[in-house]
Amino acid sequence: MGRTLRLLKYQDVIYFIKSINGMIDEKNEAKGYVLNGKGQVWIELVENAIDEYETEDIEKLHDALGASPKTFICLDVSRNPGSGRLAIDVAEAFSQRWHSVVDDLYENIYTSNDLHSLQRKGGEL
Repeated sequence: MGRTLRLLKYQDVIYFIKSINGMIDEKNEAKGYVLNGKGQVWIELVENAIDEYETEDIEKLHDALGASPKTFICLDVSRNPGSGRLAIDVAEAFSQRWHSVVDDLYENIYTSNDLHSLQRKGGEL
């Protein structure tokens, strides 16, 4: 039996960003960022992102999730040192709240188990 996923709302994203000690963008309430030393990751709720995906990519996301994707959150990872590691921490914290996967847009899809393993090994996104 497949999973039932719900659509996240702006308030969910704001609450999440604040819960990881992030800051909300004053100009766009569905966007925020988190800092750790020089590391920086922007977090944004992206509406209609599914329209940008090819059918085969949606199928890969479905297979990894066990359900059709409903909400897309963009993690914009800075090139500053520590940002890739911070992105793993953000994605891992997100996956603890909501069933999710990470598509790195380079043909890799990470499940929560993958993220946890990367986090333990000191990996980066």
